[in-house]
Amino acid sequence: MSSAQPLRVLIVKTSSMGDIVHALPVVHDMLAAHPGAQIDWLVEEAYADIVRAHPGVHRVIPLALRRWRRQFWRADIRAEWHAWKAQLRAESYDAVIDLQGLVKSALIARLARGPLYGLSWGSAREALAPLFYRHRQETALHRTEAAVPRYRALVAWALGYTPQGQPRYGLHLQAARPDWLPGEAPYVVLLSATAKDRKLWDEARWIALGQALAAQGKLCVFAWGNAAERARAERLAVAVQGGAAASAASVGAEDPPPGRPKAGLAPSGGSAAASAASVGAEDPPPGRPKAGLAPSGGSAAASAASVGAEDPPPGRPKAGLAPSGGSAAALAASVGASFTSAGALPAPAAFGLAEWMRVLRAANVVVGVDTGLLYLAAAVGTPAVAIYTGSSPHSVEFESAGPWRSLGDRGQQPAVEAVLAATRAVLAADRRGTDMQPA
Repeated sequence: MSSAQPLRVLIVKTSSMGDIVHALPVVHDMLAAHPGAQIDWLVEEAYADIVRAHPGVHRVIPLALRRWRRQFWRADIRAEWHAWKAQLRAESYDAVIDLQGLVKSALIARLARGPLYGLSWGSAREALAPLFYRHRQETALHRTEAAVPRYRALVAWALGYTPQGQPRYGLHLQAARPDWLPGEAPYVVLLSATAKDRKLWDEARWIALGQALAAQGKLCVFAWGNAAERARAERLAVAVQGGAAASAASVGAEDPPPGRPKAGLAPSGGSAAASAASVGAEDPPPGRPKAGLAPSGGSAAASAASVGAEDPPPGRPKAGLAPSGGSAAALAASVGASFTSAGALPAPAAFGLAEWMRVLRAANVVVGVDTGLLYLAAAVGTPAVAIYTGSSPHSVEFESAGPWRSLGDRGQQPAVEAVLAATRAVLAADRRGTDMQPA
């Protein structure tokens, strides 16, 4: 590699959200070892906003492979593909580095002009992928190293340096409290949804956690990305809000006989309405509320209107949901409830990643299951608590840009009390007010 001109490198890491976040520290490493290096990044278009937020990346090359594959019979799609390929090949690179480790990513990386470097036989996600690399990293077979150090080691080996210090994610973004949030209470983002059911945390635990946070004066925002996740977010938000209202109503109420809850309080911390409605009601399918309970804590009419509403195109909210930046009043009306400044609400839309990064950055704390948004929150420096139930934290060993705690393990759901204690710990360690360095 010539030292007369800046080093030119193409990183190929196309998906998924969490994996892209794990790969971000290689940019800081490269620029520390080779100041002035030109770093381009090839990424699926759905995740391009994450890479664009890193000022060290010279050019982001969005890949629309999923969209092209579905409609490749169309002439305009084929023309788009050929134009994309010509754009990719217009640049010559000193190194093309495939961090994905798939046959598909290796074949795409081979389209670029430059020597191709890739993971070893022991690290590649697909056994045949290393066949396509000109330069193959040599490591022990059956390697189990976590993602962040694995990516850093591969790029360092390819470019001839040794990674130094803790990973730096390098995301730069301005963040302020979203204007769709009611009141001024600090807000907590709760990531209860994931594509894999085995990674879910019990809804009853989310409700208990949300009610405890609401009792501390925090506003809980439940994130969602599709119709099923939206229904879950509304259901949880209403249960949390109902519990907070019941708790407030109990203040000053006459003490009942021993063993009986105060008037207006549901046993086990639920709302009074939920408790009353549940008596004698037929048990619903797992994960669904009993008949007569509105999934969003508001009216049954609002619940009925939500159920059966036509699903919108991907990335768009259902009719009646406020878009990103809609007013708090519109949001409250959309779920048939009046949300207060200390309680809970679902996010008003299925935001794109550019908006989510700002929402996560401005949050007081983020608590979530093993999902991409959780790692994105940690990468932008927000205190975060990870809940593992269907995967193991030891296989991730994530090194966060901000305060971080991980709880649970495969087949082991952490207790609500442990999650609350972890939340208090990361908030106590938050230094965003005094350290304004990028993540």
